Parts: sequence; C-alpha cells; structure tokens
Amino acid sequence: MQELCDLAPSCQCSVQPFATVDACVTDLNTRTEALKSMAAANGLTFNQSCLDRQLRELHDGYGCSTEYTGEQACSVCAPVHGDLPVGATCREFGDYSDCAADLDCWGNRCINYCEGLAEGALCVGENFAILGVCGEGLYCNFNTSLCEPEGALGDDCQDFGCKNGLFCDEFGKCAPEPAANEPCQVICAGDLVCNDNICVDGAGEGQPCPEGIDCAAGLECVCATGAPECQVDEFVCAAIEPAVCEYLATTP
Repeated sequence: MQELCDLAPSCQCSVQPFATVDACVTDLNTRTEALKSMAAANGLTFNQSCLDRQLRELHDGYGCSTEYTGEQACSVCAPVHGDLPVGATCREFGDYSDCAADLDCWGNRCINYCEGLAEGALCVGENFAILGVCGEGLYCNFNTSLCEPEGALGDDCQDFGCKNGLFCDEFGKCAPEPAANEPCQVICAGDLVCNDNICVDGAGEGQPCPEGIDCAAGLECVCATGAPECQVDEFVCAAIEPAVCEYLATTP
C-alpha cells in the first residue's frame, strides 16, 4: 500500500486522489477493513495474499501507464472468495463471488478463466449459461454451443469467429479488417476507428466526440464540464487516466 501511494503523485492524474501519501495509505487500510467485513458478513474468505498481489501488480505491472506491461501469465487470485468448484452455481458480491480464489463467476457458473476449453467442448449451457472460455485459436459458437477453430481468410462465418486481423463480412466470409478510408460497420484494422462508416484515425485529444464518433487509441470520451449530465456538444476526447489514479479514486 505504501509503495502504491508513493507512486501516485508522480503519475499524471487529472486530479490527485489524495492530498498526502499518508491519507492514501489510511484510505487503502479502510478499504481493506471494509473487504474483511463484507467477506465475514457473507460467509466468504478474505485473502490478504491475493490483495497484496493485486496491489503489487498494479504498482509493478502498470506503474503510471494505462496498459499492463508486466508478465502476462494468466492467473486469478481473488482477495474475497468462497470455495465453490468449477461448474458450481455461484453468486456475485460486487467485484467478488463465492467461487474458489482461482476461479471466476461467469453467467452464474464458476469457471477457470485461465484453463481454456478444448475444441469440441461445451462452452454454453442451458439459458446461455457460460461454461468456460475456449482455448487459444478457438471461439465459442453460440449456434452449436461448442468451442470451434477460428476461421481463416475466406472461411465461412456467422457474425464472429474469425482469426485475429479478420472479421466476418456481409457475405458471411472471414475477410481482412477494413483499412484506412475503407467502408466499415464496426470493425477497422489496427487503431483505426469506424466513424461515419469509414475507417479513420480517431478523434484527437480535445476534439469533440458526439455519439457515433470514437476517440483515438489512448483517449476516451469524457464530459468536458465534469457535470453529472452533459450536453451532446460537451463531450471531448481526453487522455485515459493511469490505472493507479483510477484505482485510488474509485471506492470499491
């Protein structure tokens, strides 16, 4: 907690979450006590080591950036958790659930997000309950409820399921994502955005972003006045807050 709070003042937060490092540490300790109380009230387990890891990854993996730069090994370690196994019906408590610490609650089912389902495995159950995440190179075909290989260039598709860099076009074929100045519906290649049905660079910092206009990579559309209710012409593109700033400014 101390290291994270020491880092925050050096990050380019639009508004520093705390006046002093001590105030930041005090707030994080208060949050921790609230998590312990929530866990106890709902028959769940508070896991200090998982919370420590979460804060460490935020400090080491993000730093003052908006993107994770640490090791991308997939793993789950929930600071508040239960003991339900894979496949069990689960309940969510805010950001947490009664699944075991290394599982996620998706579609009211405990799943191992990091252990991808094999080709041909059921990925969707009754009432579209998510049973797991398909492994690398596979996607969940909601028509068959099975994990199937992603389509290559020219393969048949139904709205989704093409390999990275491809999309399902209006002819039901996997095609290259539209390039600059090419027509589009939603998807464009790289960092291009689909504005007014044409692939273009997103709106720049300080430029307006009314409905239907997306900002460039690294920017988000925000209300320039900061008011709870913003007029259409008051939305502009601004730099995305560093992850540390957002975490410290958010009440769990």
